[in-house]
Amino acid sequence: MTPVYALFHLNLAFSSITEAQRPEVIKQCYTPLLDLIETHHFPLGVELTGWTLQQIADIDPAWVSRFKRLLNEGRCELIGSGYSQMIGPLVPYEVNQWNQRLGLECYQALLGLRPRLALVNEMAYSSGMVEVYHDAGYEGMVMDRDNIMLALGMTGRDRLPSSYAEGCDGQQLPVLWSDTVLFQKLQRYAHGDISCADYLNYFSHRAAQPCAALPLYSNDAEIFNFRPGRFNEEAGLLRDEWQRVASVFSLLTKEHKAQWSLPSQALALQCRADEHQQALRLTSAKQPLPVKKQAKYNISRWAVTGRDDLHMNTMCHQFYQRIRHSKNKQNWLALCELWASDLRTHIGDQRWQQAQQRLQNLVASVDVSRIDEVSQKVEASELGFTINTCNDGIYSSIQHERLALVLNLRRGLSIHSLAFTAHNFDPVIGTLPQGYFDSIQLAADFYSGALVIEMPKAHRRFTDLEWIKPEIMVVNNGLRVKASYDGPSGQITKTVLIDLSDDSVSTHFDFNAASYQHAVIRLHAATLLANWQADVVLENRSGGPVAECFKLEDALDHSHAASSMVSCTTGLGGESGELVLRQASRGLKLSWNPAQCAAFPMLYHQHCSPGALSRVMFSLSEIDESKGDGSKLLPFTLKYSPL
Repeated sequence: MTPVYALFHLNLAFSSITEAQRPEVIKQCYTPLLDLIETHHFPLGVELTGWTLQQIADIDPAWVSRFKRLLNEGRCELIGSGYSQMIGPLVPYEVNQWNQRLGLECYQALLGLRPRLALVNEMAYSSGMVEVYHDAGYEGMVMDRDNIMLALGMTGRDRLPSSYAEGCDGQQLPVLWSDTVLFQKLQRYAHGDISCADYLNYFSHRAAQPCAALPLYSNDAEIFNFRPGRFNEEAGLLRDEWQRVASVFSLLTKEHKAQWSLPSQALALQCRADEHQQALRLTSAKQPLPVKKQAKYNISRWAVTGRDDLHMNTMCHQFYQRIRHSKNKQNWLALCELWASDLRTHIGDQRWQQAQQRLQNLVASVDVSRIDEVSQKVEASELGFTINTCNDGIYSSIQHERLALVLNLRRGLSIHSLAFTAHNFDPVIGTLPQGYFDSIQLAADFYSGALVIEMPKAHRRFTDLEWIKPEIMVVNNGLRVKASYDGPSGQITKTVLIDLSDDSVSTHFDFNAASYQHAVIRLHAATLLANWQADVVLENRSGGPVAECFKLEDALDHSHAASSMVSCTTGLGGESGELVLRQASRGLKLSWNPAQCAAFPMLYHQHCSPGALSRVMFSLSEIDESKGDGSKLLPFTLKYSPL
C-alpha cells in the first residue's frame, strides 16, 4: 500500500480570469472537482480563500451547499488560506493576522466549520509564517518540500530530518509536504503532454522511495477543462481533463495500491514517522523565502515585477499605516483584497485599472514621508562639521565628533567610507577597490550607495558613477549634500543627508516619477568593509511578529538571474522597513519607509581572500514572465544608523 493524498487550490481571483468568466470556472472546474469527491469517492482536500468562497456563494449557492454537505460527511476536507491569497512574507504581521481572522470568519459563516490545516499562500514561506498560522489556531500547514530542501542545502529524494517547522519566536507547527514535480506530472498527463504509462512509471518510482504519504496534487483547479490565458504556450483543450484525472486516480487505487487519505490524515501519518524529531528552522540566508516550483517562480514576482508591483505595494503600505490602529473591519477587508497576489502578475487591463483606482481612492489623504530640506542660515562649522576635499577633487570628507563620512565625487556621491563614534570610528560600509580581493572574479570596485539601471531590451546599462558637483548646505539639525544628473528617462536627484538628531546618514533618490519598462533597477546600498566581513548576522522581519536571524557564512547571491527572462532568484521580505547587520555587540541598521517606496532587499555574500564580499542591495524593479507596463519609480530614502 502507498499512502497518498491530493488537494486542489480554488481561486476565482486568478490573475488572468475576468469577472465575466467566473461562472464558467465554477461550472468547468469546481463542479467536476466535487464530482471527483462524490461520484468517484476520492477524499480530497479543497483549499480556497474566504473571498473566493464568498464569490462562489454569490454566483452558485448550490455549489457551496453541496460542498458543505460533503465536508459534513467527511468525504473531503477544507484547507484554509485566509481572506485573500496574499504573499505573507511581504506584508506586515498585523495584516497577516487580519487576513487569517477574516478568512476564518468566512469559512465559519458559509460552511459552519474552521479548517485544521492551512496552505501557505503560493507556497511563499518565511519562518514568521509559523507564528501567523499558529496564532490563527491552525494545527498544521502545507508547504512545498523541494524548495525547503534547497533552503536547507539538501539534495536528492532523502526524507527531511523533521516535519515540524520552528518559527522565529520558538513556536512550532507540523508541515504536510507537497511536491512540485508530482503535481506538475499530473497536470501534464491531464493536458495530454505525457502518456498514462509515463505518469504511472513516475508514480512507481516515487512510491518506491521512503515517504509517509505521497502528495499527488497540490495546485490549481482552474487549469483543468479551462485555460486561464496567462501564456501563449498553454495547451489546448482536446479532452475532458477531469475525466483523465479521475481515470488515473482509479488506476493508482486499483493497480498500484494507492491508499487515500485526507490531508490531515496524511499529516498525522507524517508526524508519527517523525515523532521523535526536533522542529527545524526551514529557511536559510541563501533561501530566506522559499517558494513552490522552479527558480523562475520566486518571491520577486509579487514584490517588484508584474503590473507595477512597486507602486501597488507602496500604496498598500500607505493605507496600512493609516488604518493599523483601526478596528474597522471594512478597511481591513479592502486592504487584504488589494494586497492579493493575483493583482500583481498576469492581471487583465480592466481589473488592473479598477484595483489601481480603488487603492488610489483609499490612500488619497495619506501623506507620504519625505526628506525635510528646510535650510538654516548657519555654517557647517557651527554644527561641528569639518568638510575637506582632496587635491584631485575625488573625495569629499565630512567629519564630525559623532561620525565620519567620505563621499566619492568621481563616482556620483557613492559612499567611500562611513564610520560612527558608536563603533569607535571603525568604518562599517563603503567601497572595496579593485585589487582588494585576490581573485580575478572579484576584480572590480564594489561601491555603497550607487545606482545601477539595466534595460536588456534596449541593450543599455546606466550607473550614477560619474563626476558630480554637489551642493552642500546645512538643513535642520544636519548637513545635506545634493546633486542632479541625467538618467535614462529623465533627471535623477541624489541627496545624502546627515542628521545629528539620531546620528544617521541617509541616501535619497528622486526619479521625478520616471517610468522604466523591462528594467532591473538596484541600489547597491551597503558593502561591508574589512573589520565587518566576519561573524555578521542579519536580522530581518518577513511577515511575522519578530525578526528572523541569518548568519552570513555560506556563499549566496539573491540577485543572480534565474533565467534570461527572470532577473533574480530570491530576496528578503523587508515589510517592516528595516534590517540589521549585527556583529557581536555592535550593528548597523538600514531603514526605509515602505509607504514611500516598498523596495525589495537582497543579499550577496562570497568568501574570497583576504576576507569576504558582503553586500545589501535594494531592488526597485526586476524582470519576470508577468506582463508589465513599466515601473513608475518612487522616491526612495535609505537611512544608515549605528547600533
